Amino acid sequence: MLWHELNAVVPDPVRKQVEDGRTNADFVVSLLCGHVLVAVAAAVDLVAGRAGLPWVTGGALAGLLMPAVVWYRVAVVATDEWAGAVRAAGG
Repeated sequence: MLWHELNAVVPDPVRKQVEDGRTNADFVVSLLCGHVLVAVAAAVDLVAGRAGLPWVTGGALAGLLMPAVVWYRVAVVATDEWAGAVRAAGG
């Protein structure tokens, strides 16, 4: 891969744009994964009958899945921006 060599010769503003794009994408994907994992844990509790207050756990499950859809859409946009920055760097 020539990525490291390319990254060494691109101007600092371009390198910063690529780093910011990757940071944004990583952050949003982490939010998405966190919401989905906690929602899965809540669903397992509901199915196993271990939820102390099933209506609260069900509400939390619904409340976690709605933002997960939003985080997915934001992750797609963030990935597109990151890809644009990489293309601008010549990658």
